[in-house]
Amino acid sequence: MSDSNHPIYDNYEDIFHRHYESYGEGRYPFERYEIAYTYGFDLVSHAAYRHHNWLEIEEDVRRGWEEKDAGPWEDFKEAIRYAWETAKDAVSE
Repeated sequence: MSDSNHPIYDNYEDIFHRHYESYGEGRYPFERYEIAYTYGFDLVSHAAYRHHNWLEIEEDVRRGWEEKDAGPWEDFKEAIRYAWETAKDAVSE
Protein backbone atom coordinates (compact mmCIF):
# COMPACT_ATOMS: atom_id res chain seq x y z
CA MET A 1 0.00 0.00 0.00
CA SER A 2 1.50 3.31 -1.07
CA ASP A 3 1.15 6.80 0.26
CA SER A 4 -0.09 8.09 -3.09
CA ASN A 5 -2.70 10.83 -3.02
CA HIS A 6 -4.40 9.30 -6.03
CA PRO A 7 -7.12 6.83 -5.03
CA ILE A 8 -6.54 4.44 -7.92
CA TYR A 9 -2.79 4.01 -7.40
CA ASP A 10 -3.28 0.74 -5.53
CA ASN A 11 -5.03 -0.70 -8.59
CA TYR A 12 -1.75 -0.32 -10.49
CA GLU A 13 0.70 -1.58 -7.89
CA ASP A 14 1.05 -4.97 -9.62
CA ILE A 15 1.82 -3.22 -12.91
CA PHE A 16 4.55 -1.23 -11.21
CA HIS A 17 5.98 -4.40 -9.65
CA ARG A 18 6.20 -5.98 -13.10
CA HIS A 19 7.85 -2.87 -14.51
CA TYR A 20 10.33 -2.89 -11.65
CA GLU A 21 11.14 -6.55 -12.27
CA SER A 22 11.78 -5.87 -15.95
CA TYR A 23 13.87 -2.75 -15.49
CA GLY A 24 14.95 -1.83 -11.99
CA GLU A 25 15.34 -5.02 -10.06
CA GLY A 26 18.70 -5.36 -8.40
CA ARG A 27 19.79 -1.75 -8.01
CA TYR A 28 17.46 -0.89 -5.17
CA PRO A 29 14.63 -2.75 -3.43
CA PHE A 30 11.12 -2.17 -4.78
CA GLU A 31 10.29 0.05 -1.80
CA ARG A 32 12.79 2.64 -3.07
CA TYR A 33 11.28 2.52 -6.54
CA GLU A 34 7.76 2.71 -5.14
CA ILE A 35 8.54 6.27 -4.08
CA ALA A 36 9.29 7.05 -7.72
CA TYR A 37 6.18 5.26 -9.00
CA THR A 38 4.04 7.13 -6.49
CA TYR A 39 5.62 10.46 -7.41
CA GLY A 40 5.08 9.85 -11.12
CA PHE A 41 1.54 8.62 -10.65
CA ASP A 42 0.59 11.63 -8.54
CA LEU A 43 1.84 14.06 -11.21
CA VAL A 44 -1.33 13.48 -13.18
CA SER A 45 -3.31 15.27 -10.47
CA HIS A 46 -1.52 18.48 -11.48
CA ALA A 47 -3.12 20.08 -14.53
CA ALA A 48 0.25 21.48 -15.56
CA TYR A 49 1.49 17.95 -16.23
CA ARG A 50 -1.64 16.14 -17.36
CA HIS A 51 -1.98 17.57 -20.86
CA HIS A 52 1.64 17.66 -21.95
CA ASN A 53 4.19 15.21 -23.24
CA TRP A 54 7.14 13.98 -21.21
CA LEU A 55 9.70 16.21 -22.92
CA GLU A 56 7.67 19.29 -22.02
CA ILE A 57 7.46 18.45 -18.32
CA GLU A 58 10.62 16.46 -17.63
CA GLU A 59 12.69 19.42 -16.39
CA ASP A 60 10.03 20.44 -13.84
CA VAL A 61 9.44 16.84 -12.81
CA ARG A 62 13.17 16.34 -12.31
CA ARG A 63 13.42 19.47 -10.19
CA GLY A 64 10.55 18.24 -8.01
CA TRP A 65 12.18 14.82 -7.66
CA GLU A 66 15.50 16.32 -6.68
CA GLU A 67 13.77 18.46 -4.05
CA LYS A 68 12.39 15.24 -2.53
CA ASP A 69 15.98 13.99 -2.22
CA ALA A 70 14.70 10.43 -2.76
CA GLY A 71 17.55 9.23 -4.95
CA PRO A 72 19.48 10.03 -8.11
CA TRP A 73 17.27 11.17 -11.00
CA GLU A 74 19.06 8.93 -13.48
CA ASP A 75 18.29 5.87 -11.37
CA PHE A 76 14.58 6.61 -10.98
CA LYS A 77 13.46 8.68 -13.96
CA GLU A 78 12.20 5.70 -15.98
CA ALA A 79 10.00 4.56 -13.09
CA ILE A 80 8.66 8.10 -12.68
CA ARG A 81 7.93 8.43 -16.38
CA TYR A 82 6.30 4.99 -16.56
CA ALA A 83 4.01 5.79 -13.62
CA TRP A 84 3.09 9.19 -15.06
CA GLU A 85 2.22 7.65 -18.42
CA THR A 86 0.20 4.93 -16.69
CA ALA A 87 -1.71 7.52 -14.67
CA LYS A 88 -2.41 9.63 -17.77
CA ASP A 89 -3.85 6.57 -19.48
CA ALA A 90 -5.94 5.74 -16.39
CA VAL A 91 -7.58 9.15 -16.12
CA SER A 92 -8.28 9.36 -19.84
CA GLU A 93 -10.23 6.06 -19.84
